[in-house]
Amino acid sequence: MSFIAFQNARTLRIYDTQVELKNFLTTFIYDHSKTPDDAKKTLNRYYPNGCNLMEAPINTTLSTIETFKDLQLLVIENNSETEFITSDNPVVLYNKFLTNRDYRGNYGLASKGLCILVPLTPKICICLFDPKIYFSTNNSMICSVTKETAHELNKIFCRNSYEMTFFTKRHSEEYAYELRDYFVDKLESTTKMVDSNVGPIILHAGASILEKYELPFITIRKSTKSLNVPILGPAPHRYIRKTTY
Repeated sequence: MSFIAFQNARTLRIYDTQVELKNFLTTFIYDHSKTPDDAKKTLNRYYPNGCNLMEAPINTTLSTIETFKDLQLLVIENNSETEFITSDNPVVLYNKFLTNRDYRGNYGLASKGLCILVPLTPKICICLFDPKIYFSTNNSMICSVTKETAHELNKIFCRNSYEMTFFTKRHSEEYAYELRDYFVDKLESTTKMVDSNVGPIILHAGASILEKYELPFITIRKSTKSLNVPILGPAPHRYIRKTTY
C-alpha cells in the first residue's frame, strides 16, 4: 500500500496539478491584496522561497494509505498472449459502481465503489477493491484473466496515461494503434473558488475516468441497488473523515 500511495503521488501529472494549484492561488492572492508586497508576503506563507512543489503530495502520502486500508486485495494473473501495458501514470483509480450508474462527477480515494488497478509486470496486476460494493467473482484472492479482459484492462491503463504509454516487445505496432483511440485526451483536474459559511474555499477536484469498462473479475453486490448515487456532485464516501482546523 505504501508503494501504491507513493507511486500515485510522484508522477508528472501530480506535479502539473501542483503547478495549476499554485497559479490559481497566486492569481487569487494578487487580485485580493492591497499591494503587490502584501501579495508576496501572503503567497510566501504558502510557497516559501525554494519550496519544492512536490513536497505537499509526498508529505501527505502516508496519510492517504488510511483512506484505502479497507480495500480488499486481488492479484490478477495474465496468462494470455495479450500482455499488460503501463504508463507514466500507472496507478489507476476506477469506479465501476459509479460509472455503471452514469455518475458524471469526480471520485477519489474515499469513494464508495473504488477500485485501484496497478499493472506491476506484463503478467501481473494488483487490484484493490471496495468489499462492501464488490466481491471477487471466483471468491479468491488470485484470478486469471482472458485475452479479452487483459485487453479491457489495457484500455483503462491507456485512458489513465498522461503523456506516455509503454508497451513490451511482444506488443505489435498495430496493437498500439488500436489502443491509441483510448488515449483521447488528458484527464484534467479542476480548481475553482466556492463560497461557504466559513468563507471562500479553494475546491480542487482530481480527474476521474467516467467511461464504462468491463471488470469481470469483480461483481457488484445486489445489496448496492438501494444506494443512492447522484449524477453530479460529491461522490458517496465509504466513511466520513473527521476534519480539524
